[in-house]
Formats: sequence, C-alpha cells, structure tokens
Amino acid sequence: MPAQPIDPKKPSGKEEADRLPSLSAVLPAYNEEKVIREVIQSLAAILPTVAKRHEIIVVNDGSTDRTEEILGEIGRRDPSLVVVHHRKNRGYGAALRSGFSRARHDFIFYTDSDGQFDLSELPRLLAHTPGADIVTGYRANRKDPLH
Repeated sequence: MPAQPIDPKKPSGKEEADRLPSLSAVLPAYNEEKVIREVIQSLAAILPTVAKRHEIIVVNDGSTDRTEEILGEIGRRDPSLVVVHHRKNRGYGAALRSGFSRARHDFIFYTDSDGQFDLSELPRLLAHTPGADIVTGYRANRKDPLH
C-alpha cells in the first residue's frame, strides 16, 4: 500500500491533541502593502498546525497605501480573514484594542504585520500555554538601531 501524503494542516495523533481549541491572531497594520500578503500567507499556513479553529484579524490602522485594497482581495478568498478598518491612524495600542475586541476564540495571539518576526516560532511559544494566563516572547538578539 503506498504511503499517504501528510497534510500539514491536519495534524494527527498526539499532534491533534496538542493543538489549542481555537485561536484568534491579531495583526495591527499601517502601510504594509509590501509585506501584508506574505505575512498573512505565512500565518495562515502555521495556524492550522497549532489550533483546531482559527481566525486572522488584521486591523488596518488608517493606512494610506494599498493595504486596504490588498486586504479586500485576500478577504474575498479567505474566510478566516477578518479585517477591521480605522479610517484614520489611531496608533498601535488602539489597533490592538480593536483586534482584541473583535476576537472570538479561546486564545489570542498578536504580532506585528511587517514581517519582522518568524511565525514558525509560534508553536514553541504556544507550548507554554497550559496553566498560563499570558505567554510572551521576545527577541534574544535585538538588532535595533540606538535611537
């Protein structure tokens, strides 16, 4: 009997039991036309491996570039994408609040939408959720400029 291909979106056995029941991913976005599509694709690929149900919430925080248009294109094809629009830029904290208030799943994850983080690290972060109220990650080797 030939081997069956493995579908990474449908973990089995122990992996199935290890997935979260549901997860809302929140991404604040401001003028991210160059990377938003790739970030959403990357997140959409990893979320089914960590949660049985998921949604991606992008808060378009008053972008003046093509971010809104691109989100509309993706949203028409991907029912897991929820887009919240701020007509004017309200800032990172307000974008997070809007995304969190729209979230409908058991767990909430947030990350920047500019592609600076490796989303394949998400399973390592979520492995610490049992018994925790909050799990947070940080960059060990920051490369930020002095300013």
